[in-house]
Amino acid sequence: MKMKNLILIAITIITFTSCDKITEPYEEVTGGVDTNLCPEPTFPVNTNTKRNVLIEDFTGHTCTFCPVAAYIIDTMKQNRGSQIVAIGMHVENFAEPLSGSKFTTDFRTTSGTDLKNDFAPGIGLPTLMANRIDTFSSPKKFNISYYYISANVSTLLNAVPDVNLQIITSFDASNRTLCAYVETEALNNLTEDYSLVIALTEDSIIDWQKYSGSGGDPVYGSQTEIEKYNHSHVLRKNINGTYGKTIITGNATAGEKIITGTTLKNVNSSWDEHHLYVVAYLYKNSTNEIVQVTEQHVSL
Repeated sequence: MKMKNLILIAITIITFTSCDKITEPYEEVTGGVDTNLCPEPTFPVNTNTKRNVLIEDFTGHTCTFCPVAAYIIDTMKQNRGSQIVAIGMHVENFAEPLSGSKFTTDFRTTSGTDLKNDFAPGIGLPTLMANRIDTFSSPKKFNISYYYISANVSTLLNAVPDVNLQIITSFDASNRTLCAYVETEALNNLTEDYSLVIALTEDSIIDWQKYSGSGGDPVYGSQTEIEKYNHSHVLRKNINGTYGKTIITGNATAGEKIITGTTLKNVNSSWDEHHLYVVAYLYKNSTNEIVQVTEQHVSL
């Protein structure tokens, strides 16, 4: 696997990414990542033996049943810990800021909108995906009703992983620069193309949310408009693009490792770095199935 240099895109938030397949001892990663700001770390041995599950939650602040789905996801995370990773994507008219109302915050992202259009067009909110598996009994290929998400996720939690991921991050508050490195390790021989997505999410965002009045977190009682709703795992940005970058082309042998580095400059000042997480997930290009995911709280 040759090193892939990614093009610097001039946008409001400047992003650098690069990746390289390596063998121990670790070689220096060069290319798009700004190694002056983001020195390459040394990864410890990854002893994980579990395949984690990514729940992608299409939601919105005026979607009354979305807090119910969020509560179900949060409960699963509490029960299964780091094996459950969630990304909440605010999309469509349920996420539009309403002028003259309490619901003025815009949590929408380009990547969230693209993923909803590509995977769940015309499907109402809330709708969920679990590792983008298409074998569940659902009206559409990947979409799962929040009524069935717990049962469907439970069928995935005992799977043996083919890949391990781990993340090392840092954040410089003086210039609001985020550094993130992801190690992708093949545990078995892989024979297809795989892409890595590096996303940034934020927890503990307190803002308004409409609610059906039941089925969600009991702390909210029967309110129908919640002033201090805790928005969790909110997608802020897919750092290396909606569908990430292909890092395995054709094959990878068991034991091979690929280090992907990324530098995100000028992180939005309204995003609280104390509640930011980097999420990394690897998916199979031919089916879109997510084969492994992990998340890491941004280190300050």
